[in-house]
Amino acid sequence: MSHTDTLTAELADFPVIQVLKRSIAERRLAQGILLHGDSLPALEAVCHYMAQAILQTDADVSQHPDFFSLRPQGKMRFINVGSKNDRVGGEWPANSMRRLMHDLHLTPQAGNKKVAVIYEVDRMNKTAANAFLKTLEEPPDDTTLFLLTTRPYKLLPTIRSRCVKFGLPAELSRIQHEDWQQWLADYAEWMHTLRQEKLSRGKAADLMMTVYGLLTKFSHILDHLTQSSWKTYAEDLPENLDSDQKAALETGFKKSIRAQLFIEIEQETRNFALQDVHDIPTRAFAQAIAHLERNVGLLEVNLNESTALEAFLLQSLRLWSAKTG
Repeated sequence: MSHTDTLTAELADFPVIQVLKRSIAERRLAQGILLHGDSLPALEAVCHYMAQAILQTDADVSQHPDFFSLRPQGKMRFINVGSKNDRVGGEWPANSMRRLMHDLHLTPQAGNKKVAVIYEVDRMNKTAANAFLKTLEEPPDDTTLFLLTTRPYKLLPTIRSRCVKFGLPAELSRIQHEDWQQWLADYAEWMHTLRQEKLSRGKAADLMMTVYGLLTKFSHILDHLTQSSWKTYAEDLPENLDSDQKAALETGFKKSIRAQLFIEIEQETRNFALQDVHDIPTRAFAQAIAHLERNVGLLEVNLNESTALEAFLLQSLRLWSAKTG
């Protein structure tokens, strides 16, 4: 299934898609578009769909001569500016900011429009970001720049302010896998049990064992989702990606799935607290969410996801059961 087919079936009715399509049809689309959301594949699908419309093609847009892209690469997953020492025959190295800026000033080959996409734009290092600002301030004629990110807050304010921002709805990113939906249901039941007026010693022990059952299931689900989803996603990768770009893309893809699972845990926690705002202690709820967000933040500095979830669940056990003991 192509990106266009997927978009038409699942995304086309959302207001943000309609606004973008209307802007393209009326030739008033801004030159700098910041697309942000929780799912990298959804962002890419929307962007490629819009690029096809701009370039007036139904073919794989990544192979279009007037479509340019820039991706993170290497173990650190940075978008680099490009070094003079790496120039070959006077040309800037491929997949570098300098190369992109050069290519954008070329005359279109197949029409009168050009499209450039920077995937995971939050991975630009400072030098690349500053170099890109000039292009963003004065884009070449008939060029549309798409910036894709799941972390818009990581961008320089000067970059955000020069783009028209579109956020994809959270429901586009929700993971519908049957095992994951069951995990969320088990987690919700665990929280409800914790709020009972009285818990026997045996029941309390069961709740503690449930924590480790949830942890085991979470690890299994995460492994399965990342492997199966990446395998499907990788089938449609552009053929011109080198090994460093593919490695960086795979890492970013898998991190986005992990992040989405934690987002849905936070949403389930909020839903639980909102079911009876008079019964749920506001302070306990705020502390639980703060603890989860702190642990998720530590994932970016290589805290293991199982460790992060375990700490959150044990903290939640103490918070939610406080009124019983």
